Amino acid sequence: MSKITFRVCAAKAQETDSPDAAYPLLFRIKMDGERTLYVGSGLPRSWVDTELKPRFTVYADQQGLEPVVAVAQRRQQLVALDPDKNELAVFDLSPKSWVWRPAAFTLPDGSSFSARLVTIPSVIAFALLWPIWLVLHIIEFILNSGETSLWFPTRTAWKPTSARFGPFALERLALYNRFRFRDSVIDERVAFVQALLELRRW
Repeated sequence: MSKITFRVCAAKAQETDSPDAAYPLLFRIKMDGERTLYVGSGLPRSWVDTELKPRFTVYADQQGLEPVVAVAQRRQQLVALDPDKNELAVFDLSPKSWVWRPAAFTLPDGSSFSARLVTIPSVIAFALLWPIWLVLHIIEFILNSGETSLWFPTRTAWKPTSARFGPFALERLALYNRFRFRDSVIDERVAFVQALLELRRW
């Protein structure tokens, strides 16, 4: 049961409307190793016949020729679709409020996953260690020209609704947009979508 880590990085201003891309670039997903995926607004251009309301698409290439997973709205839900338009997961939209709560998601086999906004261990860790993390973050921020790679103990952990105390399927290592998932529990494409929903209201 391997754990795979990835980071979500916002696109820089000069990259958002790259002439080489088929979409406005919003985020990059950086996997362990050197694999990078690209997140653009809207659906793939080849999906002109769909009646779904477009949200965003994750691509394997910056030119937008190889979609990995697309997300569109269907009534009060967001649905993740593979390149052949097969459903990978359905995400419930949380009520709009001043507190952002991660969306719950359900897989085609009926398995559902949900999470609380924070976890007790992360609150305790933050209360005890935030001065040290703040100093290290500033140093890392300066050394990496404004981009940090530090992480903080788990803030949000998605687990099967039927087994709340079992191993996590996906977790967010808070503050620095790092995520880790178990590829034996959920598809990486579902993990990418949930991570993007956690970071931004779509």
